[in-house]
Amino acid sequence: MRKQRQNGTTVGALILASLVLSVLLLAGCQPTTDRPGEPAVVDAAPMAEAPAATPAPEDANAPAPAATPAGAASAAESGAGSGYQEAFTEEGRPFRGDPNAPVVIEEFSSFQCPFCTRYFQETYPRIIADYVKTGKVLYIFRDYPLPNQPQSPLAAEAALCAGQVGGGSAYWAMHDTLFERQTEWSGRGDASEIFGGYAADLGLETAGFETCLNSGATQAQVRADAAEGEGRGVRGTPTFFVNGQPLVGAQPYAAFAQAIDAAIAGEPLPSAEPSAAAVIPTPATIAAADEEMTIGDPNAPVTIVEFSDYQCSFCARHSLETWPLIRAGYVDTGRVRWVFKDLPLTSIHPQASKAAEAARCAGEQDAFWEMHDRLFAGQAEWAGQASHVAIFEGYAADLGLDTASFNACLASGRWTEAINADVAEALSLGMQGTPGFFINGYPVRGAQPFDLFEYAIDLAEQGTLGDAYQPQ
Repeated sequence: MRKQRQNGTTVGALILASLVLSVLLLAGCQPTTDRPGEPAVVDAAPMAEAPAATPAPEDANAPAPAATPAGAASAAESGAGSGYQEAFTEEGRPFRGDPNAPVVIEEFSSFQCPFCTRYFQETYPRIIADYVKTGKVLYIFRDYPLPNQPQSPLAAEAALCAGQVGGGSAYWAMHDTLFERQTEWSGRGDASEIFGGYAADLGLETAGFETCLNSGATQAQVRADAAEGEGRGVRGTPTFFVNGQPLVGAQPYAAFAQAIDAAIAGEPLPSAEPSAAAVIPTPATIAAADEEMTIGDPNAPVTIVEFSDYQCSFCARHSLETWPLIRAGYVDTGRVRWVFKDLPLTSIHPQASKAAEAARCAGEQDAFWEMHDRLFAGQAEWAGQASHVAIFEGYAADLGLDTASFNACLASGRWTEAINADVAEALSLGMQGTPGFFINGYPVRGAQPFDLFEYAIDLAEQGTLGDAYQPQ
């Protein structure tokens, strides 16, 4: 008999739901290669539990708001209805369509993502023609550059700089060019000259464009979009919100048409159907971890490997709410051996790598877990702060460590290679988000509740965890 949650839903079903979610995301971008099969590596949590979006911080360098849309395309120029615009929202986000349209589509995307390009080529033009230019949809684009696509943040900045120099129509012209010519710039060490050439081809004032791009004037807006996507539970690109309801992946036109029509009618979005049968996972082989990052009986019947990011809000939630229960009930009692591995998502969490180094430096003095707990508990104190290194040094002092040795370790960067090895391993295992776990080799994704771990550990002890992934 499967253990029941108070609301009557089986915990086993949550594991299966996690697997189904990964199938629904097959149309998303894979972190390590361009093969279908895994979405981007970003913070993960159950979609039903994703927190509400928080307003993006104001950016003095953001493009002009919609109220005064510099360079907005007129309806006559676009062949659209009289309310059609190409401009920016009051928060500086680029949009196309009638601001009074009954449906709002927000796309979180990466210019370097091949699945985003496929959507742009195959589906996007029909949505623009049938729904945006007819006044039914307001279309907003938000940047979500991926960690394994190093040119994607600069491409996002280039589009925003085009908008800053030439207005809304220039933004969308650069947006289209970046997707159309993705193979020209993707993978280049420095694509800024290529983007400058695109600006010239579009007739933009190149000096102003290059000044904007070289100064990083639009970086804050790109990061704010990525942070908002994280907060709204975005796990892969492209991800869409249709009147606030998620639609994940490079779905076909019919899926969007059905969703838009439902939104116009005030109905919930139809449930997405998997395009392929669920793939039953096989246990993954995880490389041995550093001893100081492992806790519990080496002979325990269950081993759980966690891949995590110290700056990830969902990881902090797991660490503060769920991990203490697992440690007390399973690790300290000899039933579970727990292994921690680093997966800093540096494109959206710039302080995460140094936090991982801080924990490992504390581990040199047998205080890894103490620093691990302190970093998550104090996340709000150091995340996003230029003084984060000094804060970490203060934590070391609070923990009674030899601060001279700790500070020297942190300054040396000697743990960078080991952290990068963890990241490479996570990507090779198809990790879809942080936190992510492997229970005796079987994946469990996201900041799941304690009772799911309780159920999964019980099955793992019985050797039947794999059965929970079987189609029911």
